[in-house]
Amino acid sequence: MKARLVAGDLAVTAGLLSFAETKDAADCLETLQMALRSPSRVSDATPMESLSRDMSGRSQRSYPGDSGVSTVFFAPEMRKVAEDAVAQSQGHLVLGEINWARFDTTNGWPNLFIPNASDLQFHDVMFICCFHSPLVVFEQLSALYALARYGARSLKIVVPFFPTGTMERIDRVGEVATAATLASILSIVPHCLSGPAQLVFFDIHALQEQFYFTDNVIVQLKNCTHLLKQRLREIQAKTYEKVVICFPDDGAYKRFHTNFPGFEIVVCQKIRQGKERIVSIRDGKEFLTKGVHVIIVDDLVKSGGTLIECAKVILTEGASFVSCYVTHAVFPNGEWTRFWHKSDPVVKFSNFWITDSVPPVAEQAKQHTPFEVLSVATLIPYLRRDYWADFKAFD
Repeated sequence: MKARLVAGDLAVTAGLLSFAETKDAADCLETLQMALRSPSRVSDATPMESLSRDMSGRSQRSYPGDSGVSTVFFAPEMRKVAEDAVAQSQGHLVLGEINWARFDTTNGWPNLFIPNASDLQFHDVMFICCFHSPLVVFEQLSALYALARYGARSLKIVVPFFPTGTMERIDRVGEVATAATLASILSIVPHCLSGPAQLVFFDIHALQEQFYFTDNVIVQLKNCTHLLKQRLREIQAKTYEKVVICFPDDGAYKRFHTNFPGFEIVVCQKIRQGKERIVSIRDGKEFLTKGVHVIIVDDLVKSGGTLIECAKVILTEGASFVSCYVTHAVFPNGEWTRFWHKSDPVVKFSNFWITDSVPPVAEQAKQHTPFEVLSVATLIPYLRRDYWADFKAFD
């Protein structure tokens, strides 16, 4: 048989081999020959789409991937996010389940089980990670590797928060850039039937970190500022107040300023004086006038010290209100309580918007003023391969 095998044909071959348990060898060979010599091979159809058509008269079995449905698995902490995403997907996502247990004790090694794993063949699969603690990373990696090996047609791995992102470089000999380490571990996720797994990151701390991953995976960087803009539209429709966007440093400005067309922009800067860092206004001071509501935008917050200093300067320069948005509320050791109105904070933020990319913190903070959680579940349905063009504002 003269057949030119291209990369896509390898996926067809791999898919056919998975039928070995239910079809005899001659049947598999005949179907492979049909797929390779079919006129659809010279069309724009993918190998798997061609195979589906070639087998249409030979098998009654259908696959959710063919109908545009993706199965969503998730880390235990991301259950609510996954459930909400499925509920908002208009039937394009269905919920998958993994039994998360441990051997011997609660601190033992993972004992994982994926019910109906054999049904994953030719499915489009999505997994929502939660890397808020190193204690849960290994068990999620184990699940990811297994999902790919059980014959998923595609695997999209959603990483709302990349925890080692702030350790992306070294400033002195002896330091360890753990961002590169975690990137290396994620880069060895096995291929699916259609090719490499896709890794989707929400507001990764440094854009250059995408190059820490190998060509064994496909990396996509997405931002969550759409959630804030949607909320601001709702507020402005009721209050008609003037909103100005502020970035706490030049890094935040470079990352996010193009996401806020039509808004007046203020940029702060930090100047080191001895052991102290003094925050001042670098650009946009003229926009800080009476009645203005300033929203400070950044990718993450830990202690919150920089945000507080920015807010002080903004109010001193004449703005009437100040709020904040960060995608990743890390807040180690309960630092979010510094902003809690009941604790009589140094600066009282009107609103403090965070996402649920770090679920344990979001769950605690949302119960207290001024915190409000904007869920990433709203964005996840748009990550589907044939749904993406409907939401260009997400880029």
